[in-house]
Amino acid sequence: MSSTEQNTTEQIVTKKKKIKVLPFIIIGIIILVVVAALAVLVVNGVVTASTEKKVQEQLDLGERYLQELDYEQAIVAYTTVIEIDPKNVDAYLGLADVYVAMDDYDRAIEVLEQGYDETEDEKIKDRMEELTEEIEEMSEEEQESVEAESEELENESADAEVEDDSLPREAVPGEVVD
Repeated sequence: MSSTEQNTTEQIVTKKKKIKVLPFIIIGIIILVVVAALAVLVVNGVVTASTEKKVQEQLDLGERYLQELDYEQAIVAYTTVIEIDPKNVDAYLGLADVYVAMDDYDRAIEVLEQGYDETEDEKIKDRMEELTEEIEEMSEEEQESVEAESEELENESADAEVEDDSLPREAVPGEVVD
C-alpha cells in the first residue's frame, strides 16, 4: 500500500469513527438540556411552594393580629404579602380591613384602589364600593348628629336664659331693685 492509499484509508476510518461518535454527542447534549430544564422546574417548584407557604403564614398572622387589635403588626403582615405577591387579593382586603378598624377610611380606600389596579379583581372592587357607601352613610349620620347636638345646645342655652330671668337677683350695692 502506498502512502497516499494509507492516508486515504486513515481518513476514511477517521470519518467513520466521527460519524459513529456524532450521534452520541448529540444524545449527550439533548440529555444535558433535558436535565437542566428539569432542574429549573424543580427549583422553581420548590421556590413557589416555599413562597406560597410564606404568603399563607403572613395572611394568617395578619388575620390574627387584626382580631387581637394589634393593628401595626397586622399592617406589617399584610404588607409583606403584597411585597411577595402583588396580586394577592386577600392581602389587599385584609389590609383595608385593618385601616377600617383604625377608622382610617381614606387609607383603606387607597389600599383597595391599589389592589384593584394591580389585580382587577371584582372582590376588591365590590369592597371598595361597599366601603364608599358606608363612608357616605356615616357622613350623613355624623351631619345629623352634629345638627342634633347643635340644636340641643341651643335649647339648653335658651332654657338657661329663661331660668336666669325667673330667679331673684341679688341686689348690688347702690342698685335699685324692683
